[in-house]
Amino acid sequence: MAIISIDGACKGNGTANCISAGGVFVVTEGKEFSAHRVHEKGSTNQRGELHALIKSLEIGLHLMNTTEPEIFFVTDSEYIFNTITKEWYKNWENKGWITSTNEPVKNKDLWLRASEMLGMYYNNSYEFNFYHIKGHVMPFGKVTAYKLMQKDPSCESLYNEVYKKFDLEYAKAPYRVDNAKNLFERNHGFEAPPERLKQFIVHNIVVDLVASLHVESLVNNK
Repeated sequence: MAIISIDGACKGNGTANCISAGGVFVVTEGKEFSAHRVHEKGSTNQRGELHALIKSLEIGLHLMNTTEPEIFFVTDSEYIFNTITKEWYKNWENKGWITSTNEPVKNKDLWLRASEMLGMYYNNSYEFNFYHIKGHVMPFGKVTAYKLMQKDPSCESLYNEVYKKFDLEYAKAPYRVDNAKNLFERNHGFEAPPERLKQFIVHNIVVDLVASLHVESLVNNK
């Protein structure tokens, strides 16, 4: 079982000069770590998240065709989570990419690509699930994260440091994790096992740093 977490970030959201970025963080069943980045200029934060989704689906298909029997996708975007798990995108497709309020679907070009790849998962009976996790559950310094990424681009070292910090932060402010736990239960209809919840939170923090530091590097190097 592999866990693939996604997130988006942007600078200047909604402006002509906006740069959006998507981050993808992967840990395979064999404990192989990797981080992936995508970006788009003149974009929006939502498109950054969707580019990350598409990249994650591409990576997942490769893993399914090689080594992994099951994929867990993790996102802090309720929009992406609901669109996939409640099959909004299939309803849009059936209606000619029109929403329930008879408006054109935003970012249709990206949802078309995501829909095509999701079809490959279903057509091949691949085992996969999408999970929503609350974002920004605990802080982690960007300077420290950047240094760890420079030394270890796979982000395994960053993951390990965030994982270690989790228990310290939980001891100081347990309500943060409790809020994430309650939101998870509302969205999924069941309580996440404590270790799985911790894993998902740590994955989300790592991928948030991957995406946000990538967009900052793009802005600084313009």
